[in-house]
Amino acid sequence: LRLHVDGYLSAVKHFVPFLERFAPTRYVLLGIDLFEKPTATSKVYMGSALTFLGDYEEDSPEQIELLLQASSQNLAIYGERWDEHPDLARYWRGSLPGVVTISLFVSSSVVLGAVKDIQRRLGVIDQQILEAMVAGKPLLLTAYPEAEDLLGDSVLWLRSPGDVAEHMKTLRSDPKFREDLGQRAQALVRSRHLFDNRVED
Repeated sequence: LRLHVDGYLSAVKHFVPFLERFAPTRYVLLGIDLFEKPTATSKVYMGSALTFLGDYEEDSPEQIELLLQASSQNLAIYGERWDEHPDLARYWRGSLPGVVTISLFVSSSVVLGAVKDIQRRLGVIDQQILEAMVAGKPLLLTAYPEAEDLLGDSVLWLRSPGDVAEHMKTLRSDPKFREDLGQRAQALVRSRHLFDNRVED
């Protein structure tokens, strides 16, 4: 099979040098589209202080370790296969068939962005990070250079053990800061990271 292409668009910066060997390549950040106004989901998804959405993968030990650290913070995990993890299964609330991801985050108090190990190594900023931010709730996010350069002070960064507990303590004690942080993240995504912004770029 031989493909003839004029060029490539890659959402992974690390892939650009390889693809450029075959055709001109441009790095393009992923964006999101708001098909409907985000609203809170059914109360079945409410009540937890900290919400995480993602599937269980054994080859992501640093992500799993971060979730274990967060488990003391009234954690709710949504996604697939977490019932297979001996220590995190108790925090699993099931998958979300038919539920808009952004609406889950709108229903949350705080969102945990425990990024997969491979995503962090490749420097990928995936759509779920942007969906969590546009929901207007505080996001605690795994720190890695590409994300920090892009998102700056619009999220709280997780760099060391104990950061989850420290950030949660701050958010509980300072409601105004919590609200301002969520609004700052939402404003950043709406102004720079919707698909309309990508087209304009």
